[in-house]
Amino acid sequence: MTEKVMNSEEYKKQISNEIKRFIKKRIEVRKIYKELQQVKDNIVYLKKKFGKEITEEFLTDEGKLRISKYKSQFSSRLDKKFKDLPIEKKKELYKSGLLTILFRLNYSKFEKFKKENKSTPVDEYAIKREDTQPYTWTVQLTEKSQNELNNFEKDLKERFDIKSSDLEDEVQKQLNEIEEDRDKISSDIEKEQALITEQLEEMGIETSPDEMTPDVYEAMMYDLVEIETEDENDE
Repeated sequence: MTEKVMNSEEYKKQISNEIKRFIKKRIEVRKIYKELQQVKDNIVYLKKKFGKEITEEFLTDEGKLRISKYKSQFSSRLDKKFKDLPIEKKKELYKSGLLTILFRLNYSKFEKFKKENKSTPVDEYAIKREDTQPYTWTVQLTEKSQNELNNFEKDLKERFDIKSSDLEDEVQKQLNEIEEDRDKISSDIEKEQALITEQLEEMGIETSPDEMTPDVYEAMMYDLVEIETEDENDE
């Protein structure tokens, strides 16, 4: 079979189309990942708040999901700051028996042996990049695409994050209670002002309580108490 020969222009056009498709799909994958993570967070939230700490199975038309607790309360992964520790400190921690080794090929050392035609005990386990993935892939999105992703994530959280919705409902409930208290206080103040106005009118005073300064108000209230006390003594 004769291999098709592609000139430079044809190559540029075709690879440009494929790269556009690749970046577009990468963005779609990120969105799907964000959606999947949000759904997982919602499930975890519901399990913690309403479910039981037991293994549960859920059957749908598309498949079955089994959710169970890890046997250990700790993850095998370490905090990111562990990477910043000096090699000697890492060796010391490994010797404590609290760490395991994640086996990976020391490719630079192994490749050096292969260039020298030396055999090694891991020859049969080594995998050539050419047989799997010969290139590294670094994607940098444009500002427009990145903003689109950020807005997508924000919208996703606002619309589908159950935990946030519950918190917003709780905040709104508290705000409603504060508003009810404020209305009750306003009602009590209005009743108090109406009573004072009535008492002032009985004394032949037409000044509105709203027009009084605090010191005048306190003085008037003091006079009212004094007058009532005097009336009681006269009886």
